[in-house]
Amino acid sequence: MEKTENRGFRGLEIPLAVDTTVSNPMETAFIPLLSRCAYYDVAVGYFTSTWVRSAALGIAKMAELGGKARWVISPHLTEEDYEMFKSVSSEEYSNLVSKKALLEFDSLLSDLDSNTLIGISKLVQAGAMEFRFAIPKNRLKGLFHAKVGIFTDFEGNEVMFTGSYNHTGAASTNWENLDFFFSWDSRDKLRINQKKDLFDKIWKCKDNNLRIYTPSEAFENGVINLVERSIAKYLENENEKKDEYENTFDGEKTTNIGLRIPSKYLNEEGMLREHQQKAIDSWLVNKGKGIFKLATGAGKTVTAVTIAVKMVNLHQRNNTPLLIVITVPYLNLADQWVTEMKDFGFAPIRCADSKSTWEGNLNHQIQSLLSFRTPFVVVICVENTFFDELFIQRIASLPIQIMWIADEVHNTGTVRRTAMFPNNVTLRLGLSATPERFNDVIGTAAIMQYFGGIVS
Repeated sequence: MEKTENRGFRGLEIPLAVDTTVSNPMETAFIPLLSRCAYYDVAVGYFTSTWVRSAALGIAKMAELGGKARWVISPHLTEEDYEMFKSVSSEEYSNLVSKKALLEFDSLLSDLDSNTLIGISKLVQAGAMEFRFAIPKNRLKGLFHAKVGIFTDFEGNEVMFTGSYNHTGAASTNWENLDFFFSWDSRDKLRINQKKDLFDKIWKCKDNNLRIYTPSEAFENGVINLVERSIAKYLENENEKKDEYENTFDGEKTTNIGLRIPSKYLNEEGMLREHQQKAIDSWLVNKGKGIFKLATGAGKTVTAVTIAVKMVNLHQRNNTPLLIVITVPYLNLADQWVTEMKDFGFAPIRCADSKSTWEGNLNHQIQSLLSFRTPFVVVICVENTFFDELFIQRIASLPIQIMWIADEVHNTGTVRRTAMFPNNVTLRLGLSATPERFNDVIGTAAIMQYFGGIVS
């Protein structure tokens, strides 16, 4: 295990309380704490892939550090499940609960990207992520609805949360409140010790009103197999895309729907500059992902829009719709992108200023895209619009291929924004002369992981 310097919780600024009206608990507390976590004990009614995906950066860091997690969760049992379980033995009951939970894991894992899967796989295979299933009994016939977690760092400091927060995707959109307690405060230490005793009592099956099931070896092997199968499927899908993308840039200067690469951007031989062509080739070889680290004046916008033309052409040939979303930090950059996109024949929707100026048009164009009446749509967003909860949820729900071009990509690396990166976006291009964030290793790593690293 690596040295523990600078990994303690006491260097973090975790508030006494967090409510979702004011801030995002994932950004404010969970990712910073998980990123320095040696042990995480948590008892919650539910957890879902949406929450795990949002916490992926913290979970991956915890796996890297050799941390351990113990989860007490409730499998989603219906009334029919309970009725069926009444007629079976205790051993059969336990097996049925494990099978039910394994089905939920299958659903959870299928919705995660490979980096998150690998992080979870490391924890499960090392025995560092353990589960217990809790089902109320006797006079308690409802849900196991606990909501408490205790983080412990490598120096023995502890931080605890209690409140209305579940480990689900809805936790970021519901009104939720959490209180935090810190072991270096003597009064909080007493409260933390009480909750630790309660957690251990549940974990060790000593609560008379809870059935606690320890997953069998078959369940744990099943989880490992699910993870490995999900990783293999993800990588297989990505490799299938590689050949398709590598064949898209074949020298054509126009498309059959009026898009073009203007001659003013080409050299005397009618070609892009060498470094621009190499950047495009590298992005294509990297399966439609990557960051262009190009200095100002190197033509990164032209290079990116040329790729957009090629992607539209590919989707035209395959008769599949494409949404292209371009994000910029400032209004003046949005205007510059609109002008340059029009040079190529695009008619982008500018999503900035008041929603009333663009929302109706955007909804109409997306409906046309989904019904195949429109082959592609281009949207240019300022980042504050793109990273609005409702906007990002709309993007994340679309069942079509999406390309995201993030200009000044380093601006997307805050904890709140990286937690919102849409997982269904398969074509990712970041642009920046300085993609590495100043004094922010975690934010930089999140950008590199999501966008596929620097390719040019």
